[in-house]
Amino acid sequence: MQTNKIYPIPIVLFGKDFWQGLLDWMTAQPLKHGLISAEDLELLTVTDDIEEVVTIMVQHRKYKMQKIRRAKTVYYPEN
Repeated sequence: MQTNKIYPIPIVLFGKDFWQGLLDWMTAQPLKHGLISAEDLELLTVTDDIEEVVTIMVQHRKYKMQKIRRAKTVYYPEN
C-alpha cells in the first residue's frame, strides 16, 4: 500500500488485547529504527467493536465499487 501501486485497503485488527504485543513491537523496533513511519501505523485500525469493523468494510466496498465503475467508463466507454 505504501508504494501506491494498489488502491488503499483497510487494515483492521480485531481484538485490542490480542494485537497489543504486535503494536508495541512495531513501535519499539521498526518505528524506532526508521523502517516504518508513524503514518504507516495510522493505516491500522485496532478495535474491539464489531460494528466498527462492519462499518469500515462496508465503506471500503462502496469505495471499491465506485473505483471499478469509474475504471469501466474509462477503459470500456461503450458499456
